[in-house]
Amino acid sequence: MDKADFKEQYPKEIILKDGTGVSIRPLDINRDKAELKKLYMRLTREERWFLKFDLSEERRLNEFFKNYDEENIYSLISKLENRIIAHATVEIGKNLSRRHIGEVEISVDPAFRERYLGTWILFDIINYAIYRGLEILYMELIQGKDQILISGVEKLGFKKEGVIMGILKDMEGSFRDLYIMVKRLKIID
Repeated sequence: MDKADFKEQYPKEIILKDGTGVSIRPLDINRDKAELKKLYMRLTREERWFLKFDLSEERRLNEFFKNYDEENIYSLISKLENRIIAHATVEIGKNLSRRHIGEVEISVDPAFRERYLGTWILFDIINYAIYRGLEILYMELIQGKDQILISGVEKLGFKKEGVIMGILKDMEGSFRDLYIMVKRLKIID
């Protein structure tokens, strides 16, 4: 199956835990920029504090779209009517020692959490990773902030494979632990 065939499954309609119907599809870099920014603006200031790239900031948003490389980044969004309510990416390692690894990030509109929207999108990210032949997916999650997400990804087969104690600072200057969550898609010899 080539990339065009893989993308033919979209848009995909799903039903959330509460019965709300939403769609999932790949990010369109030509038309989703403004709505993607709005999603990130709906996140709390604390949530944006911990993001690697806060896409509510115009400079970061422009940088994300300018450097968007479809060969190494796969990005899905979920929409309800015309509003983006979730965004997930898997970025494939660029150097040879990391070409088998995909780093996953996900952001869900606070009004749509705990309805399995993140789970639906992560299923599609995992399927894409398998299609691309990746062997490992990993996520960096934060102690105390991402507890619900940690529990959710563990149900999808991610395991806590490492903790870097007290490496991140929250907005008050307190240190937080960084959890490394890994899903192995293949048995590695």
